[in-house]
Amino acid sequence: MLYGIAQHIFKDEAAYEDARQDPFNNICSKATTQLNRIMSVLAEDVPDSQCQKRTMYCHNDGLELIENLLTKYRLLASSASTPATETPATKGRLEQPLPYKHNNWEFVDNYKKVNGKLKWVDCYEAGKYAGLFTKYTTVKSLQAAYYRANKKQKKQE
Repeated sequence: MLYGIAQHIFKDEAAYEDARQDPFNNICSKATTQLNRIMSVLAEDVPDSQCQKRTMYCHNDGLELIENLLTKYRLLASSASTPATETPATKGRLEQPLPYKHNNWEFVDNYKKVNGKLKWVDCYEAGKYAGLFTKYTTVKSLQAAYYRANKKQKKQE
């Protein structure tokens, strides 16, 4: 009896939520299918291995982006339906990094806050993708400059 009452009350809400999620899931699945088709055509039509390699990196980035969007969307959808279950760790993952136009170190500090332990390679790639770290050609040079800047800042304080 209680189930019947709950079903009657939440039936429309559940149908609305399902209808809202379906288009997003369809877009992501179609984009994934299209990216995979592109890779199969690439293997047939492009003989240059360097071009294939670069395109494969873009392909993998696209798939990773779609997977990240799906994960974030599912987390947002589940947190919207059950706000009490949101943990600080989940909350940190949902926050978008702020656009850091001129300060590489703010980006690194924010990356460290959001992701926990700092993985320099991942941070470097994310920063490069965001248009930062233009002066640094390697992860090691970025890392050394970051620690130098922190040391200099601590001396000034």
